[in-house]
Parts: sequence; C-alpha cells; structure tokens
Amino acid sequence: MNHTEREPGILLHLHQIQYSEANFRRARELKVFFWTSSIFLALIGILLIVDSTKTVLWDSFGCSGKIVATATLLFLAIFSITWQNRERRFENEQKRMITKINKLFRVFEEGAYGLGEEETLYPKEDRWTNWGNAELHTMSRYFRSNLVTATWVLAVLAIAMLWLVK
Repeated sequence: MNHTEREPGILLHLHQIQYSEANFRRARELKVFFWTSSIFLALIGILLIVDSTKTVLWDSFGCSGKIVATATLLFLAIFSITWQNRERRFENEQKRMITKINKLFRVFEEGAYGLGEEETLYPKEDRWTNWGNAELHTMSRYFRSNLVTATWVLAVLAIAMLWLVK
C-alpha cells in the first residue's frame, strides 16, 4: 500500500478525532456554564424566598459582607467566562482543522464525487468554508445569544438582588 492509498483513511481518522475533540470542548463549556448558572440561580432563588422580617446571614455581616459576597460572585463570573472562552477557542481550533480536512476531501468543489457541474457536497457558504474562524474576543460576543452572555446576566442579577434584598 502506497502513500496515496492510505491518505483518505488517515484523513478520515483525523477528521473523526477532531470532531470528537470539538464535541468534548463544547460539552465542557456547557458544564462550566451549568455549574456557574446553578450557583447564581440558587442564590437568586434564596434571595427571592427570604423572609425580610427575619435576620439572614448577610445582615449580621452588614455592608462588608455584601462587598465580600459581591467580590466572590464577580470572581466566579469572570472565572467562568474566561473558562468558557478558553473552551470555545480550543473548539474553534478543532473546527478549523476539520475545515482543512474537508477541503482536502474536496467537499466544496463543484462536480466532485459525481455530482452535477455546479453542485457541491457541502454548501460553499462562508459558514462552512470558514468554520471555526469566528472572532471570539469581541465585545459583541458578550451581547449575543450565548452562554457567556447568560453567565454575566445571571451574575449581575444575583449581585443586584444581593444589594436590593434586605
């Protein structure tokens, strides 16, 4: 067996490995979001059901207790968002490698694999041919529908409720 006969098998193997790694990164990002959001939601729930006529833990610590709690929540939010961005960055690296392998398989070429002259196996749209090239560290990432936005919104809500609930 020569080099060219083994190449499709090796590429297919690498393709599967990259997909597995990208899925692992996506699942890890989701887990980080879940544990962080669970903490924020639990605190929000506690603050919603607390009886204002009774003394609660943070009342005995006064303003300094709320400052420490706020700092802790901010640290948790920043840590979670940083970790989520890290996992997304690694996932995008995997996506770029998958796209390179897809190009080697000629899935974007017209007429490849016995298709019609103008047909391609995968769409030639940018979201397919440039998969994984999204800019992750723009401010717009923090104001779109994604896990990072949900994380900071929950953190701000928890902090605001901490200060507003007596």
